[in-house]
Amino acid sequence: MTARRAPSLKDKLTSSHFINKSHEKAAMWLPAPVKGMHKCGHCKCCKYMKKCNDFTHLQNKKVYKIDSFINCQTTAVIYVIECGCPLWYVGKTLRSIRKRVLEHISDINREVQKSSVASHFKNVHGGNTKNLKTFGIEQVSLGIRGGEIDKVLLKKELRWLYELNTL
Repeated sequence: MTARRAPSLKDKLTSSHFINKSHEKAAMWLPAPVKGMHKCGHCKCCKYMKKCNDFTHLQNKKVYKIDSFINCQTTAVIYVIECGCPLWYVGKTLRSIRKRVLEHISDINREVQKSSVASHFKNVHGGNTKNLKTFGIEQVSLGIRGGEIDKVLLKKELRWLYELNTL
């Protein structure tokens, strides 16, 4: 025979948003998760992806770690596009990074200058995309309370634009 305490009003009305430290320690035996930007290896976009675990600011040489696993199929990402000249473009996408980068490349190839990336590659590099490299710098996820992912992405994009002093 077992006995169990009946649920109280507190149990029914509240839930804890705090992480239990004992659960954190129990998962310590698992290997450390892989972080950084990686190629998926089987899409058209992989040749434009730059595999890296960190990146260095162009002007002040500060090194930034990529704290999540990002590949071509990752959604809700802040990304950087770099070219042969020392300029970076910071962007955001709710879709997979692959779809957004291929959209940029399509705009460059079709000479549609609706983005600053397409106009830069058309005017400076003559529409040549061979030096175009991209990498994700942050995957954005909502907390336990939810919210609007697009607003969170926009805030993070603006923070990275300011931090990296880019287009």
